[in-house]
This record gives sequence, structure tokens and C-alpha cells, in this order.
Amino acid sequence: MHAIATLFATSNLRLFDHVAWMLRKQRDIALHPMPVRESEALTIVRIRRFQVLLLDAEPLGTPPLETIRSVAALAPTVRSLLFRAQCSDHVAIDVLRCGGAGCIPIDVKATLLARAIRGLHAGDYWASRAIVARAFRPQAAQPTESVAPESTAYTHLSPREREIVGWMRTGMSNKEIARELGISDMTVKTHAHNIFNKLEVSGRLRLFGVRHVGDPPLVSGV
Repeated sequence: MHAIATLFATSNLRLFDHVAWMLRKQRDIALHPMPVRESEALTIVRIRRFQVLLLDAEPLGTPPLETIRSVAALAPTVRSLLFRAQCSDHVAIDVLRCGGAGCIPIDVKATLLARAIRGLHAGDYWASRAIVARAFRPQAAQPTESVAPESTAYTHLSPREREIVGWMRTGMSNKEIARELGISDMTVKTHAHNIFNKLEVSGRLRLFGVRHVGDPPLVSGV
């Protein structure tokens, strides 16, 4: 069985040494003995047969998401894993949408790092099912396009309120929208309240024209 060829793109030598130390006993994982610059990662993974690319989230050169996007396009068999101080849902979703395979905190334990690398090599994502579902949810990348631009009612909304209406149309809850936008649940609730007031509707169902028997006719263009 061949070891999983792994490359670490980072300008942080201390971080590289720490990762190398954590993987030193993993016989099925072969970490390249030297770190590479982020700008060199794409060239190297294309020339040599690396299977997993680890990326530092705080590079000195090329932004990591840009590198992940380029690797996914030009070396699609390579699975990218982002190292970051904190891996929020929003960051993990960004990584997956750029073609990466996950995000992992810098203070991760050795056993968990090895497990992540093996999972990526097997074709898995290092993210929860909920995160993967949100990352690849249809229309999630540009939700505001689903807001009916021809309706004069939406001209009364701010850009942020229109964006939130777009997310609502995808079926996301207030909590999910808050995580997606990096704001608090209460902020989303406030925006939703303002949206309903401006459009003179009583809730999401009325906002999108879903009526119950006995409801009065909806008025468009209010």
C-alpha cells in the first residue's frame, strides 16, 4: 500500500515543523520533507503526484482560497485542506465552494489530523453533512437572483434585506442565514421584521405568495 503523498504550503516554518511532528508516526502518510510557498503549490502538485495539499490560512503570498480554486481546476485529483485558527461554518463553506475538501483548526490533535488526511484521500469531505449540504445547495451561491426584480415591492428594501429575502427563498432558517452571512440570529430577525413591515406581510408564507384558505388576496407592488 502506497503512503498518501501530502504537501504543506506554508510560510510558517514553526507550523510546518509542528505538523511534521504530529504525522511522524503515520506510516501511511508521507509528508513532503519541506514546506513550499503558496505561489508554488499549484506548480508542484501538477508536476509531482501529490494526493493531499495542506494550506496555511495566513500565507505571506497567494490567498489560500485562490490557491484552492486553482488546484481544483488544474489538478482535480488533489484534495485541499485548509489550516486555520478557527474553522467557522462560513469558512468551511467557502473552502468547499472553491473546490477544497475541508477546513481544520491549527490546534487539532495528531490522530484527528491523520484521520482527516485519510478521509480526504478516500474521497470524503472534512466537514459535517450539514455544511456540505449548505455549500452545494442549489442557488446558494447567488441567492439574490431569486428575488423577483420586476416587483416594485422590492425597491423599498435595502441591499442587505434583498439578500436575506433571497436566502429565505432557498428555505434557510434565520439561524442558517445568520451563519451564512456571519451575523447574529437577532440581526437576521430584525431584518426579517423590517422586511415584513415594508412589504406589509405577516410572515414568510405571505411574503412568497403562499396562501391559506380564507386569506385575503395578496397585493403586489405595495
